[in-house]
Amino acid sequence: MRTRGLWALSLAATALFSGAAFAQQQATAVAARPAGYDLAREGTIVGTVVSFDPAGKNLPLGAHVVLQTSSGTLDVHLGDAHFLQTNNFSIKSGDTLRVIGETVAYGRSTQFVARVVQNGTRALQVRSVRGLPLGQSLPKSESNGKQGGAQ
Repeated sequence: MRTRGLWALSLAATALFSGAAFAQQQATAVAARPAGYDLAREGTIVGTVVSFDPAGKNLPLGAHVVLQTSSGTLDVHLGDAHFLQTNNFSIKSGDTLRVIGETVAYGRSTQFVARVVQNGTRALQVRSVRGLPLGQSLPKSESNGKQGGAQ
């Protein structure tokens, strides 16, 4: 009888610790993915280009631009650099950009992601209204039929 009680206690402890480990793995997996994009949280920033890296090594991977704004510097994710190039959208140090986008949770930090970027009179939609970066293989239904057109 005593052995049966110890066995049940051991089984319960194993289940408890396994459940806690599984919950921690799930939380880590969720934290590694970017949070959902929400048009209601969008904002506009204006800044001068400090640097542009078409193959940024920071997450999320892709083109990044660092802007000097009135409140400091801000790293902005622009998505696929090839998409920018294909649409003849160039960015260089000293340019003044207007960016519509939002700050989203990404892993254990946050990242400002652009949906529309404007350089002078030229604007380019780089992300869908659902927050997915536009690219060469994006279905027309996702981009509302406007591959690269500003909304």
